Parts: sequence; structure tokens; C-alpha cells
Amino acid sequence: MQFIKLYNKITSSAKKSKKVAKTVVRCEVLDDFNSSFYEKILSKEEFSRFYNFFSEIDASHPHLEELFFPILDDLNRIHDLYVALNELDKCRPIDLDLFFEFCQYIKTKNRWFEVLKKIDSPSINLLNMRFVPCGKKRNDLRQNKKVQNISLSTLLSRDPSEWKSVSSNFDFFHINGKHYDRYLSKAKSKASTYDSLGCQFLGDEVRKNAKTFENLYGVTNHGFRRITMTLTAAILSKTHSYEYVVTSSVASIKVLKSKTFLEILNNIVNLYCSQVSANGGVIDYSILKPLPHPEPEFHPICCEYNPRSYPLHDFWPLASKKVKNIIELLESHPATGGRAIFDSYRVITPSFLLKFPGSHAHLSKKLTDFVLTISEIINPIIIGEKNGKCYFVSYWH
Repeated sequence: MQFIKLYNKITSSAKKSKKVAKTVVRCEVLDDFNSSFYEKILSKEEFSRFYNFFSEIDASHPHLEELFFPILDDLNRIHDLYVALNELDKCRPIDLDLFFEFCQYIKTKNRWFEVLKKIDSPSINLLNMRFVPCGKKRNDLRQNKKVQNISLSTLLSRDPSEWKSVSSNFDFFHINGKHYDRYLSKAKSKASTYDSLGCQFLGDEVRKNAKTFENLYGVTNHGFRRITMTLTAAILSKTHSYEYVVTSSVASIKVLKSKTFLEILNNIVNLYCSQVSANGGVIDYSILKPLPHPEPEFHPICCEYNPRSYPLHDFWPLASKKVKNIIELLESHPATGGRAIFDSYRVITPSFLLKFPGSHAHLSKKLTDFVLTISEIINPIIIGEKNGKCYFVSYWH
């Protein structure tokens, strides 16, 4: 209501000028950032960040409007008022206090906070890297991304039924896959059947569940479906047949491996760690060799599930031609006129903690995941990141 009041007061003060055009959602207001308009509506610190952002990006990228969409309507309204006030009779002194009050009020809205906090040079905040026009510079910036551990503690603390409801595969996330549409179609048919039988409350429940499903899996980026790192790690544990175990009301995921295999793996990884140390800390990927698949034993050793998220550059020397072709396409996507559609890429590994840790804990974990991957004992997932959200891209193998 206060928004409308302020807007009406300002438009009425400009009634003798050219009529303020009715606001429509458009992107032209972003076309000329160097105009004085932005200096007037942004604080000095905000303007500096906007300037850094627009100085480093390709302003013709089709995703730009999407990035600013939450505040685009506000920007257009403010811009229309700014133009109208500046077209008043030049002889009349123009009091823009009300205009600035309007701008400050609008910028207190959460939608502005959500957008403004992401606007800065991609070189500074490592966000919006898909807008950087130079592929080499994008990849150089991505080198700053680090390895992350993925925690399943929240999911595992819930009722066991929550874990059972997690899919055992990634079929719903395949680009152009039919499973998503098929599920919604079946849900719609099931709800209609309940309605026809006079059980509308059951039909409503089915529709509610379908809506939840749609919200979870329906968001896409050029066909690539949203997925969280947590859900990726949970599904990976199922695709690799890891065990869901509850002891003393505490759930965990266990990975069963033979003692012989773990000893071989530990010895090989310790050897690689020594070679990396002798090489000045640089990993020579050519020395990494596949291991034989573990032989089953009657009393296997139980390891803790420890999923990890790696920046793609860590795994890039191990990437197959198929993986490289996929990334090349995403970096020059036809839907965006040959521009990148993701800010960065990550590799999610279904890792486990060794019972025989080496002396180089961080390095040994990384080398363990490399060896398990090239041995095809684990099959990681590649995800793309955009605006802090993750999207399923592909299996590693």
C-alpha cells in the first residue's frame, strides 16, 4: 500500500510533464548502466558493485534479465518516474526528495536484498561467472572453488520413511527424460479416479504430493533439472548399494569393503601421497592406475559414508572425451547464443572414510576418490551451479 501511495504522489507531482508510461517488465533499463540514473538510485557502495559487475560481464547474455527479474519491475517504475521528473519545466526547481524516499523504501524489500547481495565483479565474489565472456577467464576464476564435505545428518535424523522416499536412481533428473512427466500424468489420473469415487480428500492429497514433487524436480535450466548436493549424495549411496543402518536410534550410511581391498587401497594411496610430496605437492595424474574390483569377504569392514563435492578442475585431467564434450556444449550453449549456462561445475563423489588413514589426510582423501573413480568402483555425478543452485548434468562414467 505504501508503495502505491508513494508512486501516486510522485506521478501526480509530474502531471504537467510527459505522462509516465505504464510499467511493463522489460530489460531495456539494464542496457545503459553508465547513465546517471543508477548513480541517483544506488548508494555509493551499491553503485561500485554494480559498476564492477557490468564492467566484467557480457551484458547481452540472455540470463541477465533473469538475474534481475525480481527487481526488474521496480527498476522500470523508478526509471519511468526519474525520466518524468527530469522532463518537468526546466525553469521550475525540481525537488527529488520524494523520489529518493521512494527509491530507499523500495530497496528495503527482501527481493532487492536477494539481488543486490549477488551483484559484484565475478572475480571478487565468484558468482555469476557464466556472464564472463572469456572462457579462459571463467575457468581461471573457477580454480578458486574448493572441495566440500556433504553432510547427510539432517536427512538421517528424520524418520526412516524419509530415507525410504529418496529415489534409488537419477531417472527423474535426466534431461529430456520421460519419468518426470510420467509421474505427474499418473498422479493426475489417480487424483481424478479418487474424485470420481467421491473420495475428494484422497484426490487432494495426491495433488498436494504431486505439487511438492513438481516444486522439487520441476525447476530447470535449459532442460537440466534442479537437485541439491544433499539429495545427490543420498541417491548416490543407494545407486552404490551402501547400507542404511540404525543403531541406538541414530541412522548412518555404511560402506562394506573387504579388508584386503582396503589395505591395498590404503597402501597405493600412501604411495601416491609420497610421490606428490616429492613432486612439490603437484599431482601427476599419469601415475594413477585402476585397482582391481574388491573381492567379497565373509566379514567385510564397515566404513563411514563421506560424500564430497569437488570443483570440476580437480577431476578434469581424468575426464573422458564424453565428459569434455558435454562441458564444451554447456560452455557454448546454442540456447544462449553460444554462451555458458552455468557458473561452475562440481563432481559429487560417493566417498568413504578409510580405516587406514595416511599421514596426508586431505590429499589422501582426494587421491582415494581419484583411484576409486578411474577404477570405476564409484561413479560420481557432475552437477552445474547457477545462482547458488545445483542442476543434474551427467554421470561421470
